[in-house]
Amino acid sequence: SITINKIYPNPFNPVTNIDFYVPNAANIKVNILNIAGQKVKEIVNESFSSGNYNLQIDGSDLSSGVYFIELSDGLSVEYSKIILLK
Repeated sequence: SITINKIYPNPFNPVTNIDFYVPNAANIKVNILNIAGQKVKEIVNESFSSGNYNLQIDGSDLSSGVYFIELSDGLSVEYSKIILLK
């Protein structure tokens, strides 16, 4: 299944990187959710081939706080906590 390998730096201000793995070609969605689980920002919604990827996430338009990265391929979902400190 899809896997979030690493998010760095975390805490971050205002940019962080997410390394993730896609086992099979799929449409991948990466979203930022607030602490209540509501989507506050869509990062990616596109097709990926199998392999390892790195995305840079810019949180300059978000308030300081705790968020979650949501990585989904339509079959499975992976979450990871991130902290934005401004």
